[in-house]
Amino acid sequence: PTFSPTEDKVVFVKISNSPTGVNPETSSIEAINLLDNSDSITTILPFEKIIRNIQFSKDGEHLFYQNDAVSLNIINLDDSSKSSILKLGSGDIQGFSASPDGTQIVYSSNISGNYELYILTISSKEITQITNTSEDEVHPFWN
Repeated sequence: PTFSPTEDKVVFVKISNSPTGVNPETSSIEAINLLDNSDSITTILPFEKIIRNIQFSKDGEHLFYQNDAVSLNIINLDDSSKSSILKLGSGDIQGFSASPDGTQIVYSSNISGNYELYILTISSKEITQITNTSEDEVHPFWN
């Protein structure tokens, strides 16, 4: 779960098992409005592949999420439009974090052999590798 920047919502991933077994697991992004005493849950994004990580943008208008090992996505909370911001051809992603201004993402990937940190500039899709060590760097947090 994660809190919105104004701390009025909690967003979390709900994992569902299919009773038919055709799609064994799907997930959705759900939200609870903490200012509403009804305890109702709102679905923000239904029926995706397993979602691994979610993070609000600093303005609270978007959610960044990872829905498989190789892609990062963004969803606009006003109209539920979504788009992919990164899709790796090989390797996988082990955590990400958005910059305070929401223009960049730092993420960990093993695309070069072991897990290194990279910065993605969202508007240009430019990627810059920022570490190059023999150890794994995973689950970065941009503060």
